[in-house]
Amino acid sequence: DDWYVECLRNPPECDPSVVAVEGSDVFVNLGIIVDELKGAEFFVGSEDPGYTVIEGIDVLDDHVEVAVCAWGTMVLYGPPGPDGKPTVQNDTPSTVRETWQFVDQAGSWLIRRTDLISETEGVNECPPES
Repeated sequence: DDWYVECLRNPPECDPSVVAVEGSDVFVNLGIIVDELKGAEFFVGSEDPGYTVIEGIDVLDDHVEVAVCAWGTMVLYGPPGPDGKPTVQNDTPSTVRETWQFVDQAGSWLIRRTDLISETEGVNECPPES
């Protein structure tokens, strides 16, 4: 999650192959997100991005599935406005529950797939950080 936040804060320096299996849905989607951010001159600001809590881990035959709850408070900025400061594009906090599939690739655990379970804007439904 720290990598993802740093990626969104500096899209030109983001390399999805650091965390995602090349060719996977996650790899492709991260590439699209990064390209769109770069093209629109969007980035996430330095504000507290929120936190992620692991709610469950299942070890399966060919992957490990991790259920997470993320309270996201990132602020998305766009190009500067008339005042010369970046323009807030989205600052709505949200709770996102997902499952992440990790696979061992030559000794590194990389994400192969994510599945959205639920998303709720404006309310923190995650357990507290430990």
